[in-house]
Amino acid sequence: MFYIGNENEPHTITLANYTGTDQEVFPYFYCLDQEIFETVIEELQNKEMQLERFEDGYVRGSYNADEKGWMLLTIPYAGGWEAYINGERVEILGGANALTVIPIGEGENQIELEYYIPGVREGLIMTLAGICVFMVLRRIFFKRKS
Repeated sequence: MFYIGNENEPHTITLANYTGTDQEVFPYFYCLDQEIFETVIEELQNKEMQLERFEDGYVRGSYNADEKGWMLLTIPYAGGWEAYINGERVEILGGANALTVIPIGEGENQIELEYYIPGVREGLIMTLAGICVFMVLRRIFFKRKS
């Protein structure tokens, strides 16, 4: 991708060192209407979530939605996150191939996201169970010796 200039002037692009034997070249050309782009960016900035608290493993904020729908967050979609909208737990979905999507209602939405490391609870239970089994086996082993 490269910048070829503004205006409606004709442009010439030359491919240097192209032999035409290794592969076909199928060029695609696009243009960006800067005015439309800036308008869309401004609209998106006016509709962003208002962060109230952002720290490791916890996000809280508010969002005023014009209608019921979905909010795409720039948080990677991964296990361990829990989402609450207006105090109610909601299902988190994956979107845009890697990001988190949450459902939102029309009007003011209080959004809370909490992250819990997956498997910690189960790991703690297994550790405690292992310690208990060890203590029981240790007691049995020492009773037999004495």
